[in-house]
Amino acid sequence: MAGGAMVLGGIVAAPVLAIGGMFMAARAETAKENAYANRDLAKKNAEEMKIAETAVDAIGGRFGQLSGAVTSAVGINIRGFSKLS
Repeated sequence: MAGGAMVLGGIVAAPVLAIGGMFMAARAETAKENAYANRDLAKKNAEEMKIAETAVDAIGGRFGQLSGAVTSAVGINIRGFSKLS
């Protein structure tokens, strides 16, 4: 009788385990696809950040040039004004 109960238990448990395994495999596949999508989005964002960094560096360089020119122009005007006084 105990042997029959074990066999019957195995017959019932096998399909339950198989179905549970299929659900887990489907969830794992979805998680993998989401991970790949997130990786691709991160790569795209990193490329955009590199482009933005290049633009910001160029703007900073131009600002430095203009700042130096304005500082020189203001310095010339202040020195010229002090000579008039």
